[in-house]
Amino acid sequence: MIDYDFARLNPKYAGFRAQVNATNLFDTRRVVCQSGLCLYDARRQVIGSLIYRW
Repeated sequence: MIDYDFARLNPKYAGFRAQVNATNLFDTRRVVCQSGLCLYDARRQVIGSLIYRW
């Protein structure tokens, strides 16, 4: 996770934040087996968010 609080830029932006979350960043593929069922694990996922809290 990487985030930035815009209040550091200017105090009038207090409560406003940008955030980026990533999983499986290098997109490695592995087989996961459980109870006789085998599947590939999750692929790369990147989610960006803009958050405002008042």
